[in-house]
Amino acid sequence: MLCRSHTLLTRLSPAFGAVVLCAPLYRQATNDELVRFLAVCRPDPSANEANHVIIASLLNQKCTASASKYGDNTNKIMGKAHKLNVGKRIRLTSDTDDEVHVHCEDIGGRIFLLIAITSVSFGVHHSVSEAFEDWKALVHKAIPASDAAASKGALSNRVNATLQKFMSKYNTSSLQEATRKVDQVKGVMRENVDIALANAPKFDEVDQRSAEIEASSRVFHNKAKDLRCAMCKQYWKVTALIALIIIIIIVIIVVVVVKS
Repeated sequence: MLCRSHTLLTRLSPAFGAVVLCAPLYRQATNDELVRFLAVCRPDPSANEANHVIIASLLNQKCTASASKYGDNTNKIMGKAHKLNVGKRIRLTSDTDDEVHVHCEDIGGRIFLLIAITSVSFGVHHSVSEAFEDWKALVHKAIPASDAAASKGALSNRVNATLQKFMSKYNTSSLQEATRKVDQVKGVMRENVDIALANAPKFDEVDQRSAEIEASSRVFHNKAKDLRCAMCKQYWKVTALIALIIIIIIVIIVVVVVKS
């Protein structure tokens, strides 16, 4: 769809009508082509094609399709905007690996279309509903109701930032994201190993210092034991001397008393 070949696609949503779009021959999507093209458009209320405005668009650089073909078909979609219900999203499919998601949003009384061309495998890796809710929030922040009728030049930079964020966040497959997280963990572990290896000599120093402290502790313990023994001996010597003096005094007193 909207790509190199000119196979016609007319099997679209009944509510959207039979819009003719170009579709490519089937090709397997790569993980960096989940989101292929994004656009935020403001169709003319009177369906005047000359007044349709593509506020901003973004082409995935990995996609081989041309931006002009996507732009032409975006204009065709805007021509059928009056058949869309505000606040609703439709999905246009084909026998290729492309899907077109079109969401109709009312901002400040003006209709805006959020158009995303993705791989059919996009829904395997991401929730389409959650992705569009995220995108809608970004668009509402970029285009407040007071600026809904502003010129393309006044809005394009802000809206383009929302496309960049959406592309960056949702163009990665779940497998790629898991691989990225595993690589992060491996990087942290590698850094920890490098730090441990760098600190290996310090660990040896700590072990040596610990052994020295342990030896000093044993010496101190032995000296404390010897000192305790010496103090104990000194105590008993003093006690024995005092006891001897008391006994001598008592004997002297008894002898004096007996003689008198």
